[in-house]
Amino acid sequence: MITLSAEVCGQQRKVRVPEGYGTLNEAIRNDTTANGQRRDPNTIYVLKRGGVYVLSGTILASGFNLYLEAEEGDGPRPYMLMGFLTGAAQVDESIKVFNNLSMKSIYLTNINEFNTYLARIVSVDAPNVRLEFNDCLFDGSGQTFIRLNSGGSKIYMRNCTVSRMGRPSNPDNGRVIDDRGNQVDSIVVENNTWYNVTSRVIRDGGAEINYVRLNQNTYVNGGQRFAQVGPVREFYMNNNLIVNPRYIGNSPTSEIVALEFSAFGSSPVINFDYNNIYYEKEITDTWDYISTQQTTPKVKPPFVSPANQIYLTNATGLLEEELSFENGPVPPVQIILESELGSGSSVSDWDWSNAINTNPWGLNALAYHNFAYSNTSASYTGSNTGEPLGDLRWFLNYEITWNLVALIKEAEALISEYENNAVIESNPIALTNLQSAIAAARTVAENPAANRAITASSYQALQTSMQSFKSSFIITNVENPIESIYRFFPNPVRDFIYIPNTEGKADQVIIRGVNGQVLIVKSISMGIHLLETDQLPTGINIIQYVKDGRIMATQKMIKQ
Repeated sequence: MITLSAEVCGQQRKVRVPEGYGTLNEAIRNDTTANGQRRDPNTIYVLKRGGVYVLSGTILASGFNLYLEAEEGDGPRPYMLMGFLTGAAQVDESIKVFNNLSMKSIYLTNINEFNTYLARIVSVDAPNVRLEFNDCLFDGSGQTFIRLNSGGSKIYMRNCTVSRMGRPSNPDNGRVIDDRGNQVDSIVVENNTWYNVTSRVIRDGGAEINYVRLNQNTYVNGGQRFAQVGPVREFYMNNNLIVNPRYIGNSPTSEIVALEFSAFGSSPVINFDYNNIYYEKEITDTWDYISTQQTTPKVKPPFVSPANQIYLTNATGLLEEELSFENGPVPPVQIILESELGSGSSVSDWDWSNAINTNPWGLNALAYHNFAYSNTSASYTGSNTGEPLGDLRWFLNYEITWNLVALIKEAEALISEYENNAVIESNPIALTNLQSAIAAARTVAENPAANRAITASSYQALQTSMQSFKSSFIITNVENPIESIYRFFPNPVRDFIYIPNTEGKADQVIIRGVNGQVLIVKSISMGIHLLETDQLPTGINIIQYVKDGRIMATQKMIKQ
């Protein structure tokens, strides 16, 4: 039996998990009371920096949200990998979730102890799940990083690196996000590096995607194509660096494009401003050589279809500038040659001869490679704000400034929500402090001389001020109050609700769909609680108030 230490930070319970074989599986699986109920369905499991966590099987999260994060500090990320399961069938995925998943500052490889590739890193098996990843590394999956087996998911990825998705000998696999034909609400990917992907970063099976935002990302080496987005209502692809988006190449008669999508809806929005898209010379030279060795020549694939070319033609700030990375991955020339001129089954695996470190659990870097490039290039000032194109983490000070700007926008939105909500009031001092913190943060963000330490301090100060502001909310009026001590407002709901529990008549709320599926579980103490509801499906949902394991009241909630 492992020993766990628990602490409460504000309203969030944290459990520190020791490194070792199966310790994380056991900590998550056995974190229950004597009657089998979760101690807290919103617990954060904190992993040791530099610790090695060998999984004893798939982490299964059903009936509770799964939150994994590294402990405080700046050391190497916790390293997770699957153990070889002696005497048992090997598993297909590292994590399977039926509720929300959040991971922060974690390194997870899908290559197990015996160098076998697992098929999937994260499998989502329930509708309307919210996935959030920040400052993580994901590596070495045989098929997919995220597989969506149900509809309505929202994916948010920031400051992450994803590499070695798929194996070159099997290019039909190797996807970052695979929706399996299920409708997707949102895909928001900002300030990430994705490289060496055998198939595509998004694989759509035909269902609609409501919103896609690919912003400020570095993408290098896509095998079959860059992305297959499919029908999309809003698609923003801005400030990206996209290198070798379909290195397999085309025959002259092929109609395969690097980016496949179609706009749908009454008012679709497609915006492709400010991107650098190109093929390395080693790749085009390899196509030329293959053309001399076989009757069917290899040609450069179009990035989009003729029907979609108008979006590139009308875009602002597009570049086709070849760059030299500080320590980039080896161009997949050998993979192309063996795929075209040799036997597909004998195609070489990814070449890691330029890897930064061969001991991944000791790695405290953004990736195995360095994607920084010259500050004299057009790409270095090519974004819509004059910053480098691609993942800003490769350029000193840019990344933390970018995150500070994003937090300023969140703080301004928070004040706007508060000012437009007639049922809450905040401590005037807290509001003034937040407004001052926003102004101070903006001054730092706009100061090119501000170093990383100053910028990070400003980020922390603004984050603290936002939390203090939210904690100061009090009720001034309840619109359409429910005649009960169990109530929430507003109703209908949009992005959040407030739950007054001033008498302590409940210790937990559960929100279910009309079919009974658990969508949200939240522990509540005495006081007023804000609960985010943006992930709920529109229409009728059910909220239940629980005390000591008993359902005390059930009410109807309408989500707009």
